[in-house]
Amino acid sequence: MLEKVGTDCSRCGACVQVCPAGCISMDQERAWIDSEKCLHCDACRKHCHLLAKVSLNTVQKAYAAQAEDGSVRSRSASGGAFAAIARSFLEQGGVVFGSAWQEDWRAKHIGVESADALFKLQGSKYTESDTGDTYARVKQALREGKPVLYSGTPCQIAGLYAFLGKKPEKLYTADIVCHGVPRGELLAEYIAYYEKKHGCRVTEWNFRVHKEGIQGCLGRITYEKDGRIKTVPMLWNCDTYYYHFMHGLCYQSRCYTCPYAQRQRTGDVTLADFWGIERLFPHRVGGNTSLVLVNTEAGAGLLAQCRGLQLTEADTEAACAQNGQLNAPVKRTAEKDRFEALYVQGGWGAVERDFLKKTRLQRLKAQAVYRIPAGLKKQLRNLRRR
Repeated sequence: MLEKVGTDCSRCGACVQVCPAGCISMDQERAWIDSEKCLHCDACRKHCHLLAKVSLNTVQKAYAAQAEDGSVRSRSASGGAFAAIARSFLEQGGVVFGSAWQEDWRAKHIGVESADALFKLQGSKYTESDTGDTYARVKQALREGKPVLYSGTPCQIAGLYAFLGKKPEKLYTADIVCHGVPRGELLAEYIAYYEKKHGCRVTEWNFRVHKEGIQGCLGRITYEKDGRIKTVPMLWNCDTYYYHFMHGLCYQSRCYTCPYAQRQRTGDVTLADFWGIERLFPHRVGGNTSLVLVNTEAGAGLLAQCRGLQLTEADTEAACAQNGQLNAPVKRTAEKDRFEALYVQGGWGAVERDFLKKTRLQRLKAQAVYRIPAGLKKQLRNLRRR
């Protein structure tokens, strides 16, 4: 007989990895205990971050950050802060854990020990990442005396602390400012739908790419069809999945009441896009920029030892004010309920038909703006700021 593990489960996986009987499993919503195998040791509840009440950290400083290496920035979702920090950490003998794509277009946390493998952890996934056995692997690496940097959503960082029972000296953590996460199967199902619709095989799905003159969210899809490789842009307000993600319509239910969508953070550092940077630094030029929040002394030390990262200190209050999930979780709306009803009724086909119908003018405008030359876009932005 299966029993629920809590009602607000974040699926961090701590209970699965700590259970001595191996009697806990995950479905698309939460963890479940097989009561026939359970030893009643209560380890799962003792190591649940929602029940253990993991302590949070107050933001100390904020920085605008860009990796000095252009190739690092080109692989990153924003300014390449995580990649620069992780590269320095690896060069000093550490182990870095983060989210990587799997062959089935699901995301899963893995560990890397060389800079050559760091590319696997770069880029936005916009889907839930399975922590797998990485909490246990972190514990083992720390036992071996290796420094560990673990990146993930705030609930995943909280889950790691709850699993370990404390914050070990050589553990460093980086939480991302998380909008919310769709269940892992949702994106894989959408890509399968996309392939069937276009008669192709997707080889690359990138939610964030850098292009001169384009600010904000621009993606790229590469696919193989009839023996030829083709790459097409993915505008966030023109692609069905991207649109529903950016509007907060396809997240898991728990995300709309997330206890970590606030200024108090779980990680030693917090990483995000630096939205509204032009208001704080009107004359700043060049590429997208990361927001780095330093929350602990360990986080300050992590930045101090980092090479290849340009840092400009920013006003903490002003920097945080521009990022919604540093202030409150995304609100659940009637449109979220509509998405769920359509998806249950007819899958991604029903969702897309509704999307195409209601966003026709919006999509035409977005496509027109995309085609404006980069130089002209820059002039228009400068005029708007005057």
